[in-house]
Amino acid sequence: MGNFKRGVGLAGAILAANAAMADGPPAAKPPSVHPLISEVLYAVPSGERGDANADGVRDAIGDEFIELVNPHNTPIQLKGYVLVDSEGWAPGAPKPSVPATRPDQKPGDAPADADTKTKPAKESARGEIRFVFPELELKPGEVVVVFNGYQQKMEGEVGDAEKAAKKNERFHGAYVFSMKNESPYAALGNDGDFVVLVDPSGKPVQVVKWGTTGKTPPRDGVVVDEAPASIGSVQRNGVGGKLVAHKSLPGELAGTLFSPGVFSLKASAETARPASSGGRPNGGGGRPRK
Repeated sequence: MGNFKRGVGLAGAILAANAAMADGPPAAKPPSVHPLISEVLYAVPSGERGDANADGVRDAIGDEFIELVNPHNTPIQLKGYVLVDSEGWAPGAPKPSVPATRPDQKPGDAPADADTKTKPAKESARGEIRFVFPELELKPGEVVVVFNGYQQKMEGEVGDAEKAAKKNERFHGAYVFSMKNESPYAALGNDGDFVVLVDPSGKPVQVVKWGTTGKTPPRDGVVVDEAPASIGSVQRNGVGGKLVAHKSLPGELAGTLFSPGVFSLKASAETARPASSGGRPNGGGGRPRK
């Protein structure tokens, strides 16, 4: 089981928001409870400390991830849930003419796919993040992590859109997936973007948004969370807590840049401190187990 701590009243606020989504008979009966986006790494730190997927190579695209948790006291079947970014939700905006720039890329360096001669055939697919979950029952408190997958060579149990894998002990017993992204254009925007969790009936149930983007995320009947700017991930301080820069979290995660597979359902009693207040500001991510 993913590393978590049980809280009291795990998801009252989330349940209330989900109950407000009954908007006519759906094509398929949606679940009564939904998983919760608990952590997003959209701005991968530079250097070795940015190797979130622990494959030995930091990649500004491949190391991006989205983490979810089941905050309820009943299992959730993930089959048919979808994660999409702003391009996947509202395609059609102009895409960059060059691959996504890595934060540590120097002027004059070759672009990320300089040795790749074949470009994606469809413009609309160049920047789209989209992952559809296969069959997987997520028990109360269990955690799932979805990595972008671009040029990654992860070890251990890793699932994909076709099939879930066993729990990955390198990521604290969480279920780990790869989107198996093959495009250097399919990445989350550092300056502004959003991620949408869509239920199996096709209704959006949660949005995590940061910065400024030219697209509008869904809002009616949807839980919308604003995430701060962050080098390193943003994570909730408990189920009912706000998304904060990971390195500003209190407790044992203080000073770390990410922690895929680790989430505490109960907010820490400490007050989250500013990232500049000490701790381990350059301590790298919450490393997976080796």
